[in-house]
Amino acid sequence: MQADVPTFEFIDLPGIQTASPQAHAQSLDLLNPYLRDDNTLVLCVVDATEPLDDCAALEAVRRQGKLNQAILVLTKADKVFAEGMPDVNEYIFDRILNKASDCKYFSELKGVVAVANRKHTDTVTLLQAVDEENQQFEAMLQAATSSYAEETAQQHLRDGMTTQKLFEKMDSMYHVHMVEVWGPTALARIHVARCNASTALAALGKAPDNLSANNILQDLHRAVRRTFTPLTSCTYTISMLWLHLFEMCMTFYILHLFA
Repeated sequence: MQADVPTFEFIDLPGIQTASPQAHAQSLDLLNPYLRDDNTLVLCVVDATEPLDDCAALEAVRRQGKLNQAILVLTKADKVFAEGMPDVNEYIFDRILNKASDCKYFSELKGVVAVANRKHTDTVTLLQAVDEENQQFEAMLQAATSSYAEETAQQHLRDGMTTQKLFEKMDSMYHVHMVEVWGPTALARIHVARCNASTALAALGKAPDNLSANNILQDLHRAVRRTFTPLTSCTYTISMLWLHLFEMCMTFYILHLFA
């Protein structure tokens, strides 16, 4: 893995602890370095059966300015419906439609998606779990009151339900981030590397393919004369004789190379 290119990793962090001030601070110390990273995209997973007024996870995301790079995942959404809770409208539908009263940050998020809970003790396959989840949310939509039964509302709700829709929103969020952040950053880094390489190559002189015998002799002549110019007149005269002899030898040698 190269250190100078973006990597694509999924990091499952533990939930924010609220049992004690010390545990709360320790969990934030673990979370915040990731949230401060410009290339971190957030899946903020919360319990759909709980109010979000004092949601520690959402507040941590907000404090680090990452709401516009976060998707809120409402897990256990099936439990809200299956246990006959009277809060399906408020805890599921209104949150997906950005109408809930228990959180004022919904409009800043990249999306809100409700998913069914899957336990470690489940014996069904993943494909069966997908079918079960679809059926659970379909039943939830069929039982919706008239205010949520309108076609547009139903479509918006379907776009915010099931694990498949979560994957689609994740893919969209990653795509936007790569186009707007990763791509320009990589191109800028490449531009700097090319400029540095061009500077280093220029310091080496002309490329061999661009040289001719005449160019080499001219450059050599100028370099040698710069060396002898500061000498006194007597020394200069003697030195010039050696210079001409040296130039003649080098001329025959270079012409031989290019012959």
